Amino acid sequence: MASGERKTISMHENEAISLRADMINGQFDISKEETEFMNLVRQIMSHAAKEIQFRAPATCDIGRFIAGMDALQVAKNLFCDAAILGKESDNRKKGKM
Repeated sequence: MASGERKTISMHENEAISLRADMINGQFDISKEETEFMNLVRQIMSHAAKEIQFRAPATCDIGRFIAGMDALQVAKNLFCDAAILGKESDNRKKGKM
């Protein structure tokens, strides 16, 4: 392979892609630690959303406000996904599929 060329692998051979595809079904073995972390993230993001909602001036642009709330939802999902994907990746490396 020449310098600067990247090896192309199919998506079904890519572990990171496989984990994400499998996550759609959501059949992973999640420990108490991951569950507690995800619950904490939900609580923090929910608290932040409510604080922002009730402290915002009435003159806020609604479209951007909704986008900001959507961003909090995306952030919550990303933190929870990180916990799930990290645990499942460890399980697969240990052969616990």
